[in-house]
Amino acid sequence: MVQTHHTPADTGSRRTGLNTAVALVAQLLPAAAIGALVLVISVTVGVDSHPVAPAPAQPVQMTPVPFSDLVPFTLDIPKQFSAERNGVKKQMFLPRGFEISVYASGFSHPRFFVFGPANEMYITDRSTGTVSVVRDRDNDGRADQTAVVTGGLDQPHGLDLHNGDLYVAEQGNVHVFRSIRPDGTFAAREIVIDDLPVLAPHDDKHVWHATRTLVVGPDQKIYIAAGSGCDHCLEEDPARAAIMRYNLDGSGKELFARGLRNTVGIYFEQTPAGYRMWGTDNGNEDIGEDLPPDEINLIEKGKDYGWPYCYGDDSEQPGFAGSKPYCENVQTKPVGLLPAHSAPIGLSMMPAAGNSQKQQFPDDYSSKLFIALQGSNPGNIPSGQLRGQKVVTFDTETHEVRDFVTGWFDPVSKERWDTLVGIGFDRNGAMYVSGRDTGYIYRVVYTGD
Repeated sequence: MVQTHHTPADTGSRRTGLNTAVALVAQLLPAAAIGALVLVISVTVGVDSHPVAPAPAQPVQMTPVPFSDLVPFTLDIPKQFSAERNGVKKQMFLPRGFEISVYASGFSHPRFFVFGPANEMYITDRSTGTVSVVRDRDNDGRADQTAVVTGGLDQPHGLDLHNGDLYVAEQGNVHVFRSIRPDGTFAAREIVIDDLPVLAPHDDKHVWHATRTLVVGPDQKIYIAAGSGCDHCLEEDPARAAIMRYNLDGSGKELFARGLRNTVGIYFEQTPAGYRMWGTDNGNEDIGEDLPPDEINLIEKGKDYGWPYCYGDDSEQPGFAGSKPYCENVQTKPVGLLPAHSAPIGLSMMPAAGNSQKQQFPDDYSSKLFIALQGSNPGNIPSGQLRGQKVVTFDTETHEVRDFVTGWFDPVSKERWDTLVGIGFDRNGAMYVSGRDTGYIYRVVYTGD
């Protein structure tokens, strides 16, 4: 149940909500931090009926964005992928030596995808409730076969392959398709997790964050990220605005990290010291055109990442006056900040060569996260200058953000012709991006020309 605004009559329930919230966070925070958290929540929800005066929005220092030396490239969308008789040409911008094309089409609302051992793509479609397998049998860089693996799912989104099994997350469950084959057939199907949050309309009649991100980590555990059930509130369900961890059979459920309003992108980076977990978090929508920033976080077990009390490095959220000590001393600060309403969704890195995996991009990109920015909605940006609708890189060493592929939004005409969702690499090292509005799957390769 989501805890929101209260009246004098429900003061007792407010105290209950406070106790519940503190108990949940106590699973994560050290004892020394609990006192600061109780103070914050007490100031926020109070023990009387008077509403807290909103704190003013505070500016933040954004992650530096050096000039990106992109060059124009004409994206030729062939007629079989377009309603236009002679196809369509779009002006895109990429670093010199890179090209972009349409790999597949025909999806309603494509989300995340993963590649199998035969370089087949498994992809979820949120609108149709399906998982499909997409194949390029003649290896010409364009898909020539698509088949439905399964249907009837509730907004499927996250998926991953592990030891020949395909794990798929819908809103309330995780399904496993055992011994899946490149043609999409499988030996058996079962539900291993059936307790993921199922969101109902909030007080504003809006259903917030129904997708579930799923990643099988290097520790052979399932990680599930679920966004908050509201734009800005106190959550009582520990599985929302958090990342949960399970054993592969669905047992051993535990709260891994919290304070993450809507972390959709998750990626495990392999380093000489071991693996580290990256996540992109979407900030709330109600502060303004330029706040709060979206975040790039290093996710660690037992950490709290600040939502709903904080945004940016240590700024307190409007409506949570008095949370400054918590923001400065308790929350784990982001590693990078992206412009407000950029909506980072997909997250990936260029794979290292080896283990049947090829490297296609130059070595310069080996330390960079690739982030698909879905972008803002017009209602969040009164000026009309939409954010996102592009792929950016984030250097994990220098923490610089650079544009990598742009062109889905024309800043002059203010035309947005696609929004981006998933991003990832195939076994040959090519990069793919899913487009929500067109149903296209884009393919990016390095040619060196």
